[in-house]
Amino acid sequence: MIAGSGAALAGAVLTCGTFTVLTARNSVSVLNTFTQRDQALQRVVANLKSGFYNYDDQNNMYVLVAATAPKQRQLWQDTYDQAVQASAKFQADLRTAAGLAADQKTRDLIDRIQRDKTGYDAFFVQGHDAVLAGQVTRAAYEETVGNLQPSNDMMPALDELGTQADGAAAASLARLRSAQATVMLAAVVTMVVVATMAGLLVGWFYRSVLSPLAQLRTRMRAIASGEADLTQRIDSTRNDELGELASSFDRFVGNIQVLVGRCAEVAQVLSGSAADLSRVGDDLTTGASDASDRAASGSATADQVTESIAAVRSGTDMMSAAIAEIANSARQAAEVSQESLRLAQATTTKITELGVASGEISVVADLITRIASQTNLLALNATIEASRAGDAGRGFAVVASEVKDLARETTTAAEDIARRIAALQGSSAAAADGVGRIREIIAQIDEFSSTIAAAVEEQAATTGEISTAVGGAAQASFKVSEAFGAVADVTATTSASALTSQHAAHDMSQAVTSLTTLVGNFRY
Repeated sequence: MIAGSGAALAGAVLTCGTFTVLTARNSVSVLNTFTQRDQALQRVVANLKSGFYNYDDQNNMYVLVAATAPKQRQLWQDTYDQAVQASAKFQADLRTAAGLAADQKTRDLIDRIQRDKTGYDAFFVQGHDAVLAGQVTRAAYEETVGNLQPSNDMMPALDELGTQADGAAAASLARLRSAQATVMLAAVVTMVVVATMAGLLVGWFYRSVLSPLAQLRTRMRAIASGEADLTQRIDSTRNDELGELASSFDRFVGNIQVLVGRCAEVAQVLSGSAADLSRVGDDLTTGASDASDRAASGSATADQVTESIAAVRSGTDMMSAAIAEIANSARQAAEVSQESLRLAQATTTKITELGVASGEISVVADLITRIASQTNLLALNATIEASRAGDAGRGFAVVASEVKDLARETTTAAEDIARRIAALQGSSAAAADGVGRIREIIAQIDEFSSTIAAAVEEQAATTGEISTAVGGAAQASFKVSEAFGAVADVTATTSASALTSQHAAHDMSQAVTSLTTLVGNFRY
């Protein structure tokens, strides 16, 4: 529609311009005719009149010089030559006038003058012949009386030719003035038509182009301002280029609105997941700290057992004198073994709980990975839509890039958590095996304590066996200490993993806060 209106205006202006150009060209043609033919003919006719007078005067001067100074032959010969030149000049002007003649009447007048000129030349030749023959009187007669008729006929013809040339020039001048008036009229008409069409085009352009563009500018400012209102739409019922632009704008804003809504939903899901991960990390830290405390207590008890066994071994040589002391030591060893058994059972329970918590953290890490993958996909779609929008979608491309970076960091953190949880689960299994071994050793210690109690009754016979049993107890006690040290290492690793999980949850929470802030800048 816009192109059609422009073509219509161009056609109208071209038509008026063509008419003006044609009129001006006609005016130029009339002007050329006036200057190149009519005025030239006037000048030639004027030259013919003055040339004939000069020719006639030279003839008379020639006869006069020949009559008054017959001996000065060179003088009257020069005068004769001047007369011949005047005749040739007149003849040349007459031919020029014949070439400029535009109508039959003018050509007839020129032919008439040519005949009179021929007759006049005949008398000039006769006069010259008379001068050469010494008949100056007859020469004077020929030049003054003989040529009277052609001379008298030529003058009216020249006057009539001048009148004819003046009339033709006046007619050309009138046509020139008429053509100039027509050119002026055409120029005025062209200016009026162009001004009218320009006014109509300006009005139409304001209603059909500037007003919709102002509406589009208002909507774009509403989106680009602090409110970032994505609910803005433009009237797209037009069937021209601006209507197509409005429809494209509405589709673009609609796509961005959907994208921002999805980002808000993902931010909510990530916020909940970060909170869950933080709580699991706290629970894991608490459990690891408790297990570490219990492992330290078990290690101290094992050290006490070792010391007691050493005391039993050092008193083997004085068994007889220290029966009561041995019995007391045996009872203490039994109590310690029972306490160690209870601690080992509690440690096994905590390690089992630690494995269950690690499995839950693995599930949460998998959920975070899936959410990050979905977020990355949404960011990729946003980037594609922003690239299609060009400069208008540059701001949304920045948001999509930040979301994609956040998703990549979240995926990395989740994978790191999964690796640490896997290591924790492996360590928990190893700790469980170690605690089981400790329980077996403690059971052996209990058996050894019973043997010691029985040996009190058979002290003499079983002294060697007691010594052997005490050595085995010392070795078992050392293994118990090593087992509790391994449990302490496992709990330390668990604490470090829990701290890493808390840091990852904190980073995810900050990223979710940034995403929520970005999405909150839009109205959708």
